[in-house]
Amino acid sequence: MKYSDFDLVCGIKDGDEAALELLIRRWYPRVFRYVWKVVGHEQDAYDLTQDVFLAVMQHLPAYYPWKPFDRWLFTIAHNKCMDFFRLQRNRRAADCLE
Repeated sequence: MKYSDFDLVCGIKDGDEAALELLIRRWYPRVFRYVWKVVGHEQDAYDLTQDVFLAVMQHLPAYYPWKPFDRWLFTIAHNKCMDFFRLQRNRRAADCLE
């Protein structure tokens, strides 16, 4: 049986761990490819993809089902990538001051 993202999100909100696993399996490859294209480094992409799914879990109660899930998910992914670049820039600036 094919479950929609909406069905999975509702299941996760109700504590269904299988729904969480299915949602991650469904979206992990696409999110990883997106993040890898943006940051250009495989290991950083793995780490950031994990961060994306942790953020999804933290913010899932605030997700409104009438918004497209993929747009919401990739907004989180994009924001995590931008946070990564800000952190890198700040680290380089701090290194220059030492």
